[in-house]
Amino acid sequence: MRKPNYSQDRAQRERDKAAKAQAKEQKKQEQKAAAAEAASKQQDRQPDRDDPAN
Repeated sequence: MRKPNYSQDRAQRERDKAAKAQAKEQKKQEQKAAAAEAASKQQDRQPDRDDPAN
């Protein structure tokens, strides 16, 4: 019977953890970008209050 290779298991867990953290950060950045885009669209739809034409 072979002895389990714990160092490989640990390395895989650390890679998985790093990948999960990266995915979480990317999702956070995408949500931030989407919120900024939605805010800019919201501003585009509202007329300027200082504009005398409105």
